[in-house]
Amino acid sequence: MSGRLIYVLGGDIAKDAMTGKWHTLDENDCDKFGIMYDRWRVEAAAVLWRKLGYPVVVSGGESNREGVVAPVKISNVMASELTQLGVPSTAIAEDDTSFNSYQQLVSLRNFLADHETKEVFILTNEYHLPRVKAFIEYAPDLASLREAPLYFVACEDTLLAADKEKWQARIDKARAKPEWAARVALELRGAGRIAKGEYPFR
Repeated sequence: MSGRLIYVLGGDIAKDAMTGKWHTLDENDCDKFGIMYDRWRVEAAAVLWRKLGYPVVVSGGESNREGVVAPVKISNVMASELTQLGVPSTAIAEDDTSFNSYQQLVSLRNFLADHETKEVFILTNEYHLPRVKAFIEYAPDLASLREAPLYFVACEDTLLAADKEKWQARIDKARAKPEWAARVALELRGAGRIAKGEYPFR
């Protein structure tokens, strides 16, 4: 894999009741973790790949949703969706072992330890970025990432920059939902716990 890459943090997946196919969480999916919009990460990754041409690493192991037993890993679904959006399978790699955001960042740390890397674009939803940055700043096991060439990218910004007409109304609608505000508050509380050393790093 080249010295530059797009690292997509995985969220979770759901099964379509009509088709029986698994997909990343979208506008119609909400559970105990609140609103997610993980599909936007996949859409934005495809946009960045078309713009930059960097390899894409999608991350996520077994589903973390209560009561969900899936025959596929989160990264498998994300990779499949990327190919449907035109990203060739040869440009996609999977981390299918990580269970949560912290473990995904540990996987990234391990990858960077084994590869000379010039740029890493960490891609996720805008509400997720404060907790991701807090992990990197405060987690003892992620100290090496503090010196890494990381660029934090919100998928919402990426999608709006690529096609404002297509995405503005959808993103504005999401941001106006009380579930979005609740998700933002949840992530900020998590970031605060990480900064105080109250978060179990596992």
